[in-house]
Amino acid sequence: MGIKVCATDLEKAVAGSRLLVVGPDDDEEEMKDEIMSDLQDLMSSVDKSGQGVCVQASTLGSLEALLEFLRTSKIPDIEEQKRQDSAPQAVFPCVCKIIAIINKKDPIIVGVEVQEGTLRIGTPLAVVKPSPTGERQVVPLGKISSMEINRKAVEVVKKGQSGGGVAVKIEGSSYESSRVYGRHFDDSDLLYSR
Repeated sequence: MGIKVCATDLEKAVAGSRLLVVGPDDDEEEMKDEIMSDLQDLMSSVDKSGQGVCVQASTLGSLEALLEFLRTSKIPDIEEQKRQDSAPQAVFPCVCKIIAIINKKDPIIVGVEVQEGTLRIGTPLAVVKPSPTGERQVVPLGKISSMEINRKAVEVVKKGQSGGGVAVKIEGSSYESSRVYGRHFDDSDLLYSR
């Protein structure tokens, strides 16, 4: 059921608000206050901080229902989810010096000392070697799959944290040829995150 209203100042009217008929015995100001209290109740329940979603509805009742639905829904924090999703792709800069060789290939296991930055599981490592033409050549070794300090697994190692060094297991990807200590790199090379 609907009604068509023709009047002045309709720009200020809110669709879906109550329509009251003023009779000869009614107080017009009291009825205006009653209508305005509905609107103020709605406006007080709306978060106007500027963060979140913008809500628009055709009627006041629809708007109230939509706001209540959004208030009771458990909407996840999208920014936090994006940050967690992109975390595995983040590579922290790191420079390591090889101090011991435990396994030469498949997987490479070396003892290293972190000289700069932060070493983390999942960090791709490479060495930089001079090529026969004199240019620098980056030789990818693989990603760190595990780390241990004094036979205890660790997730993150910072510069100066490992007094005697950290054992690092480096596993190459299946589509690359395996790297071998002594052929592709040696203990004089520094390991770089890439």
